[in-house]
Amino acid sequence: MSKKSIVSCLIVFLVCISMAGCEEKKPLQRAVSERAVAEIDPSAGSVQSFTVSPDNRRIAYVAGLGDEGFVVVGGESRRPYDDIGGPIFSPDGKRLAYVARVGNRRLVVVDGEEGRGYDEVAEDGPIFSPDSKRVAHVASAGGKEFVVVDGEEGEPYDSAGNPIFSSDGKRVAYVGTLDDKKSVVVDGEDGRPYDDVGEPVFSPDGNQAAYAARAGNTWLAVVGAEEGKPYEYVADPVFSPDSKRLAYVAMMGGRQFAVVDGKVGKQYDAIGEGTLMFSPDSRRFACVVLAEGRSVVVVDGKEEKPYDAVGDVIFSPDSKRMAYGTIEGDRLFVVVDGKEGKPYDALGGGSLIFSPDSKRLAYVVKVGDKSAVVVDGKEGKQYDEVGAPVFSPNSRQVAHVAGTGDRWFVVVGGVEGKQYDAIVSESEGRVIFDSPDSFHYLAQMGHAIYLVEETLK
Repeated sequence: MSKKSIVSCLIVFLVCISMAGCEEKKPLQRAVSERAVAEIDPSAGSVQSFTVSPDNRRIAYVAGLGDEGFVVVGGESRRPYDDIGGPIFSPDGKRLAYVARVGNRRLVVVDGEEGRGYDEVAEDGPIFSPDSKRVAHVASAGGKEFVVVDGEEGEPYDSAGNPIFSSDGKRVAYVGTLDDKKSVVVDGEDGRPYDDVGEPVFSPDGNQAAYAARAGNTWLAVVGAEEGKPYEYVADPVFSPDSKRLAYVAMMGGRQFAVVDGKVGKQYDAIGEGTLMFSPDSRRFACVVLAEGRSVVVVDGKEEKPYDAVGDVIFSPDSKRMAYGTIEGDRLFVVVDGKEGKPYDALGGGSLIFSPDSKRLAYVVKVGDKSAVVVDGKEGKQYDEVGAPVFSPNSRQVAHVAGTGDRWFVVVGGVEGKQYDAIVSESEGRVIFDSPDSFHYLAQMGHAIYLVEETLK
């Protein structure tokens, strides 16, 4: 090949690279469709207990005129009652339940069907199983409390705790108190009575229930019918995602430590309850400890750098990476794989998230009185308010809600969408991806609430 030909090929190659770069920088095109799902009519009286379904496609609320209240869902009003508690959607968003009062009796209404009336129904109201097929609640009659599952009443107790379903919805457990003794009731059968018990938890596969229990002055972890070693104190246990491992915090001599798979770990001044976690593949374990007044993340038994405070510790989906927020003096920053990021005035609690492919990281920060989303270490445009970031299933796009003045919109790939009076959600606004190139959210304009569905081009 001649020298001239080689130079020509290099020029063509460089042009191709340049063109490819231009294509990557091409702004996203967004096709938008809107469908009204509710109309909040001020003439219907006061609106309260506004609830958004978990799939972010439906809303329900309680409206009232005079002494009556009624639930509005899908734009349709349900039967009025003397009083109504906040409506609760099932996990799949297709079912709805709430507590209603008729005279001096309270009952649970599920999918428009009324259950039996009782003296009282627990304020927490009905609880759906994870698969959305079953529903349970605590009720009282004649001075006794019991759990009602799918309309069937359980045994009466002096008091009954909220029911907890297994992940497959087939099993249910709760705490029953009788004659000053507490026991965990699993599938209607009482366990051993103790002086006190913690809230039970099912293993992800639903085969085992575990809880902390106190007998006299000692605490122990109970898994199924098997009791663990006694300690001065035991916190609620945590199962690994594969259900094969168990961890909990225990205390002896005023010092706390993690017990993982029955093995006692190093003692510390304290271990944060709720900080025990297994990685998604169940192989790794982490917790946050307090040592000499400093917070430390301990991963697989190894201590990371200490800080004034640590929060929001997360593993990546592939279990190979870790990130968490920290405070050191007047600096707040995120630590990713042991490396400290840029400090900010504040970090958005609960906003830290890895992409599905584990290669990217995003979170919310505060800069003065403005907020922004940081993606891959790069700070995005600042707004008055921003919601937590969400990655697309293919990890390529990042979406979040943003607000400026009294206008709200969704930002995807740095491109701002249509402005609304509000982005409706239980939290600060939520975007749900339906595919790598499509997502939806609920938005309000005037009295109307729309289901907004967008497609990326």
